[in-house]
Amino acid sequence: MQFLPEAEPLLLPQKKAIALSNPIPEKSLTPTEIGHIIAGRLGLPKISARAVNKKLLQLGYQVSVKRIKKSTGKEVHDYYQPTKKAIDGNYSQLEMATYKAGDGNSTKYQLRWFSPIVDLLINHWAEN
Repeated sequence: MQFLPEAEPLLLPQKKAIALSNPIPEKSLTPTEIGHIIAGRLGLPKISARAVNKKLLQLGYQVSVKRIKKSTGKEVHDYYQPTKKAIDGNYSQLEMATYKAGDGNSTKYQLRWFSPIVDLLINHWAEN
């Protein structure tokens, strides 16, 4: 195929439209990865996944789903679920994850986050 340099300005809108219709999916982040990023940007020591999850709960971006533990009958945390605020803001998605469970593996959904949540958390990190 022959390319005509003078045609490039005419093709630019089509190239942009194609790029927008086929975006490269953004890599989602775990709370552990978010903690590393925030600590690095703020010059803080390690920030745990637990601290990140706590802040996401406080800010209303996720809720903790509980279950009854069979061995004790006590209510325990099972997994996190995004709130409407997280979904509407396009901050998160649920992904399948495999965990070591006893002698085998177990598959669960894991709530993962997109990079815009990092800046949001940094802006609120000093708040209790």
